[in-house]
Amino acid sequence: MTPVQRAAVWISGSLGALALVGLWLARDLPFAGPRGAFVGTAAYEVIGTSYSPLGAGVAIALAGLGVAGALTRRPTLLWLAAGGHALLAVQVVAQFGQSTNWLGSRGSNLSTALIGAVGLATLAWAMAVESDVAADGSTTDPEPSRSR
Repeated sequence: MTPVQRAAVWISGSLGALALVGLWLARDLPFAGPRGAFVGTAAYEVIGTSYSPLGAGVAIALAGLGVAGALTRRPTLLWLAAGGHALLAVQVVAQFGQSTNWLGSRGSNLSTALIGAVGLATLAWAMAVESDVAADGSTTDPEPSRSR
């Protein structure tokens, strides 16, 4: 497993674990209710995200897509997961404090969505570059035969 794959598994896995905790905490809430279950400690705002069951399900699905893309070395799956997280970020901004907040998110969900979007997009790009370099046998060293 390459460092890029490992990083993608860590990012997706961490976001998925956070969403699983959110799903467990939101088990008694309405499926797409405007108020999600708070994940974290209110006194310290350690993590501070919140999820409705629908929001947690979406985040878990995106995390699974990211892990699958990393393990199968398919940058397209990572791009899809990154795009999904970007849409989650847009949803947080658009529906924050509204009665139509289907995913039960709050402002701090924006940071976790951006971590997924930017982090996975960067790793998808890096994975695609790795694949291109491996396919054509090129190297970053302009003179590989030159001894040092």
